Parts: sequence; C-alpha cells; structure tokens
Amino acid sequence: VGPAEYETVSFKLHLKQKNLDLLEKAFWEVNDPKHERYGKFLTKQEIDQLVASDPRSVKEVVGWLMEAGVDTKAIKVYADYIHAIRVPVSVASRLFDTHFYEFRSAKKIRVIRIEGMASIPTTIASHVDLVTGISEFLADARHSPVGDVSEAVDVLPTLGDDPIITPSVLKSYYGVGGAVGNNTNNLQGIAAFTDYFSMGALQQFDKAENLPAPNIVRKANDCFPQNCDQYESDLDVQYITALAQGVATVFLGHDEGAWILDWAQQVYGLPKRPLVNSISYGWAELEQCE
Repeated sequence: VGPAEYETVSFKLHLKQKNLDLLEKAFWEVNDPKHERYGKFLTKQEIDQLVASDPRSVKEVVGWLMEAGVDTKAIKVYADYIHAIRVPVSVASRLFDTHFYEFRSAKKIRVIRIEGMASIPTTIASHVDLVTGISEFLADARHSPVGDVSEAVDVLPTLGDDPIITPSVLKSYYGVGGAVGNNTNNLQGIAAFTDYFSMGALQQFDKAENLPAPNIVRKANDCFPQNCDQYESDLDVQYITALAQGVATVFLGHDEGAWILDWAQQVYGLPKRPLVNSISYGWAELEQCE
C-alpha cells in the first residue's frame, strides 16, 4: 500500500538459549517408561531456569532497544526472548536499518512489514537466534481433504455425493461412545491463526446435534472486522467440543504473521495448560526461513 511511517510494529527477539542438550535429555527420560524419571515432567519454572538466556545477553539487547528509542514500558523480558510491543515504525526502522510498509491481502487484512533486507549490529547478533514479527507473510494455505471415510459406519447421511461427517459418525468410528468429561483439571485447546469462530454458528450446531453448550474460554481478538476467516475455527470448535463433551476448551487466537512458536510460548505461559491441542497451520515453518 505504501510507507508506514506513523504506524507501530511489535516483534520478538529470540535470544540464544543454554543447556538445550540437558533439556532434550530430560525430555527423553521423562517419556521413557523404563527410566526412573518417567512421568516427572519439568515445570515451567524449571524449564525457564534450565534454558534461560545469559543475563548479559538480556542486558545488551535491552540496552540496544532503549538506546534506539524504544520505551521501557514496551519491552517485555522473558526467560529466553524479548517482546517489543507497539514500537513506532520510525524507531524500528533505525533498529533494523530498513523501511517498513503497509501491506494488505486480498481479504483486506493489513500488516506492517519490511520490504527488502534488514539487519542488526554484529554485537547484538551474537546474542540473538531469531527475530519474528517484521518480515513474515504466513499465508493461510488451506489443504484439501484426502481419503475416503465412506466406510466409517454402515450407513452415512449424504449431501450430494459427499458423506456428512457428524459427531455421531466420528464417535461410532472411533469408539468414543457416550463418554462425558467430569475431571475439572482437564482442558483442551484450539490454536487459530488469522481465524475466529462464530458463537452463533456454534449454538446452531449444538442445537442441531442436541448437544449441551460447551465451556469455552476465548483468549483471542475478534478479527471478523478485519475480514479474517472463520471456517477452520468453526470446524475446530464445533467438533472438538462435540467429541469431548464436558471438557473445558480454551481458544487461542493469533494475528497475521504469528508462528507456531508464538502459540507454543502462549501455551507455555498459561497457568493451566491444555492436555490436548488442535492446530491447523499452512506449512512447515522451516520453509518460512528459506
């Protein structure tokens, strides 16, 4: 669209971690039924302490941000990354020696991103593994369904030539039966990327399938005014709550440009983390870095 001189941009500086070999060792040990550490999972605090970046790195990077003009209130420091929130584009341009522009997708979703190359000083680069939030265009590449489910049950309702996969069909096929969750410590999660769900559509679905209203906690911005999609999230919300009746559900939404890494960090920071998560994502993130 054009230059974004008077806009703001948020980004993350992922710092170099330590003890990753010990973290991987712990991962395999707590998941090995034959090991004495089996099932003794590390807490968030224990993982933070294990992999936390060197305090000197944090000091150097925070100092660099402040020297460039980033307000201290906009700098959020975590164990292994720094989140700079709503930084003026004029400041971010100096930080990364680049220019930011406003881009709009065919669906009119607008993002502020760089055009061309960006860089950080070598003295800062030695402390940073990855910068996210300034250059990514993570298009939502939907995949077409594959496979034939016509043999899931003996008789399937159809719409034209296509079978209608209802919750009862899935419960029959997977042997779920009429199980209802009653453990208050249970929690399931849905990850959405530039997507949201319609509460009205959920209520209509529950009515049609004779289902009780589910318990859903929304940790997401309603992006419908920005013309975001809803089909993926509608499907996820309706079917995960239909199959796991009685299980509380948390809906975690992410804006344009968010990575699975952002979702993982958000889940990691929750006081109560989902035991099962539904994630739909366009492609392997490694392809984004090529």
